[in-house]
Amino acid sequence: MEPYRRILLATDFSAHARVATAHAAKLSAMLGAPLRIVTAFSMPVVPLPDASLVPIAVGMPDMITRLTELLADEAKVAADLGAIGVETELLDGDAAHEVVRVAEERDVDLIVVGTHGRHGLSRAILGSVSDKIIRTAPCAVLAIPPAVS
Repeated sequence: MEPYRRILLATDFSAHARVATAHAAKLSAMLGAPLRIVTAFSMPVVPLPDASLVPIAVGMPDMITRLTELLADEAKVAADLGAIGVETELLDGDAAHEVVRVAEERDVDLIVVGTHGRHGLSRAILGSVSDKIIRTAPCAVLAIPPAVS
């Protein structure tokens, strides 16, 4: 097994994701592997009677600004924990799909993602971004459960 050379951290800025940030930063420092931190958003849409969808851009500039600020904060936390070569990227689209796409395009060796620890009906209804990433990733995935610190 070759060492991990490029690490991708997927975050939604939750407390669970912050635990994953700490793990990704430590791995980046230990392995000398650059860390890319990503988050994804989807532009809200309104369905029309003819089954077409119209994007709603109201509030999008503010949301993009806020997400960019959160990414910068997360990058600082990771760098303070020793991560090297920290870069960030704001993705537009389905979170799991976009994380996997970036991992493929950037030849990532390891994706780190936090899990929310949902079980039962809430997991069935809400699904799990981390589960989708694990099932479709082109590389190893380290899923950090909420109880791990």
